[in-house]
Amino acid sequence: MRSKLLICVVTLGVLSVAGTAFAEGNGTTVNSDNKLRTHAYMDDGTGNYVTSTCSTIGWKDMGQNGKDSPIDTNDHALVATICPGDFAEAYTTRSLNINKAPGDVKNISFDYLTSSITGAGQVYIAAVMNNGTILYLDPTYCSKTISSTWSRADFTGTTTAGACSAYDSNGNLYTSNGTENVLQVFQDANPGVLLSYTFMGFFGVTSTTTTYVVDRIALGTDKLYNYSNGKAFQCQGSEARC
Repeated sequence: MRSKLLICVVTLGVLSVAGTAFAEGNGTTVNSDNKLRTHAYMDDGTGNYVTSTCSTIGWKDMGQNGKDSPIDTNDHALVATICPGDFAEAYTTRSLNINKAPGDVKNISFDYLTSSITGAGQVYIAAVMNNGTILYLDPTYCSKTISSTWSRADFTGTTTAGACSAYDSNGNLYTSNGTENVLQVFQDANPGVLLSYTFMGFFGVTSTTTTYVVDRIALGTDKLYNYSNGKAFQCQGSEARC
């Protein structure tokens, strides 16, 4: 899983959880830098990763509102069907050019169908620092139930002590402490380090093909994606909005 992540690094009615009502709708059309880009890869047998002929990733109409995230008002979700050994990624040109202190970054989060992510290393947002350290923002260690079938992983909006944790590529664990989120705690331990970029990874780490269903994806760029690659809801620098 970690080796595939390194390849990713190289290749590259609505009630918010915070309790404030915002009508997300489908978002508005974004420019090229903010367009969500999705791609699925497989090993070609020689150690090189090429476009997968087995795995897929894309937005789907879930058939009725409620089968996607219960927080937004549409019926779309991002669905990644990943074959064993394959992986997929989602990112924007903007998310590959953040370059801020990690503790200053807002709106890194996503909602997910609870039953579709069952263990660590399957789906996470990778936060890559300018010194090469990677902070793995995995819902296994940071999630909150939002309905009978959906959960939310909010890495920048969760400050409750012990409620959100993340490991880095050096094996260190960081945990929200009551006043700071996990990225702020990471910054305290790593002063001067900048968050260079983020992307979301989906990994075929089991022996069978796995389908992951996620929604309301925010990569720290002041945008939230809940409908398609080409539209986004504007966070306006507010955790409550996204």
